[in-house]
Amino acid sequence: MSADKVTYAYFEVRGCKAEFYLNGIPCVRLDASDISVQSQSVQELLVPGANELEILIEPGDHPSAARSHARNANVKDMFARAAVTDIPPDLPTQPEYGTVLADVEFKLRPSEPEERSVPISVGGSFTLTRMTARWAWQDSPAMVLDEALKLEAREVLARLEEAFRSQSVDRYFDLAEAALKDGLKAYPAWDDAHLRDEIGKIMQWHKDQGGEFAPWSEEDEDFRLVAGDRLLHCVRKDWSALLKLRGKEGDVPYPVLLGRVGGKLGVVRF
Repeated sequence: MSADKVTYAYFEVRGCKAEFYLNGIPCVRLDASDISVQSQSVQELLVPGANELEILIEPGDHPSAARSHARNANVKDMFARAAVTDIPPDLPTQPEYGTVLADVEFKLRPSEPEERSVPISVGGSFTLTRMTARWAWQDSPAMVLDEALKLEAREVLARLEEAFRSQSVDRYFDLAEAALKDGLKAYPAWDDAHLRDEIGKIMQWHKDQGGEFAPWSEEDEDFRLVAGDRLLHCVRKDWSALLKLRGKEGDVPYPVLLGRVGGKLGVVRF
């Protein structure tokens, strides 16, 4: 990845809820009644060659039913936009400040009926030639969401919590090796020492806050496979992250995507 620009995704909704995906990986779900605009760096979600950007309008009421929970809705006042843009460092992250790679939006055309079946998927693609090496997770086998995989995922998350409680950066690196290695490739300005320092700071903050995690039970879980069934999204039925660092002023989500790299299930993306 180039150090003279950063690739951002810009997401916006009006009059609806929408979930946004890049290459099948969920980036964020926005609700116009709460947060309606968000930008985030997405260099670690790009892939060599063809990239897919998708908006899912009015997804189902919980993550695993995002695409399958069909119902009718009046979409007259619904609007959503997703844009991926290369932006020089230190500039605002809105699309108008950079080179737009893809720009997708949903709005009702005059000729279309106001009553539609939702969810509605709209998307677009763009090609990246600056990337040549594939991420390790792209060539991992597709997974099956069964009880064995859920049990394995719970064990990984429990070890991640223990790494935080013991403030062990080494344990954390062992569990998240794939994600951290890819992070260094995606963001050339970073190095191993920088990552270790940043993780150490988060662990120290967590300890100062009491070192606890928001509890969850199996009834709260809503694991779902994404990105061609190669990644496992660790999420709750209320759309929040399974892992949440408990803070004195509220819980801090710690979103995790697990994948099997080299035969081992571990953290592939945050």
